[in-house]
Amino acid sequence: MNSLYLLRARIKHEFDKEKQAAKKKSATMNSMAPNEREIIRLGMDMKHMKTNSEIMEEGLVPDPIQ
Repeated sequence: MNSLYLLRARIKHEFDKEKQAAKKKSATMNSMAPNEREIIRLGMDMKHMKTNSEIMEEGLVPDPIQ
């Protein structure tokens, strides 16, 4: 009878581990920047982009608001 409890506990542990892994993967896939390196890269990209007012000063039309 004791071995059944141990087996049940092990199965529950494995199930919980898989559930957490799926949750973590889902959270990563739903993010614009999944890690710190991507956040830094996106920040550097944004730093070099012109603002709408700078674009209009050059006589160009900025992208419409999405």
